[in-house]
Amino acid sequence: YPPPPPPPTKNLEKPNEIKGFYINLFLQQRNFLPLESPRANRISTFEWRKNPRGGGMIQGGIGGANTLTGLDFERECDLLTLLAAKPGYEIGTVPGKAGKGVFFKRQLVARCFRKHSFYSFLKEEGVEWEKYLACRLFPDDALLVVVRETLFIIEVKFQKVSGSVDEKLQTCDFKRKQYQKLVIGIGLKVEYVYVLSEWFKHERYKDVLDYIISVNCHYKFKTLPLAWLGLPDPDIPAAAGEI
Repeated sequence: YPPPPPPPTKNLEKPNEIKGFYINLFLQQRNFLPLESPRANRISTFEWRKNPRGGGMIQGGIGGANTLTGLDFERECDLLTLLAAKPGYEIGTVPGKAGKGVFFKRQLVARCFRKHSFYSFLKEEGVEWEKYLACRLFPDDALLVVVRETLFIIEVKFQKVSGSVDEKLQTCDFKRKQYQKLVIGIGLKVEYVYVLSEWFKHERYKDVLDYIISVNCHYKFKTLPLAWLGLPDPDIPAAAGEI
């Protein structure tokens, strides 16, 4: 991918901030595909867990699989809220554009579209969905990571009993291809990822989880690593010595 333009010095006034910006981009680009990179999965993640004091969910911190022991989903948690809680991140509008902008240190790194706003984005790009689909799909979260030119369709699924979600997991290949029809003409690729609760680690789901991987889709348990998405990770500068 071509390198992004240099950051405006008026937004990154200190030399160390500018240096950190490029170090961060270098490390993130090094963590591009394959998406199953072990290092990308162990850096910084979103983690949803039960709040022991009640009152809903709380955000976890840094870590990978080991941080999840004994934690489980109770309900969907808002992706943008979790992003906004990460150091350096802000959520805001992009003037004249659909969806929400995801900013890291005042730089636009992603755009998020939900439901109808995704089709507003397509209209901005001159895409007429009717030419490609017989029926619209409405994403819960469609995250366009700017530097990767990749649209991540993110579905969060949690449950503690068997139900209709079981069969919905088998639809990822069809949906990914439908979304790909819509954006391939504007130079984007699509990655489809489920964020699943511990319930889906049961042996009965082995076949469907294998299927998800076999059709080039993805699943994560409880976490969604920033580096895996290709987003700037506020914890990466600590690893700058690896360059």
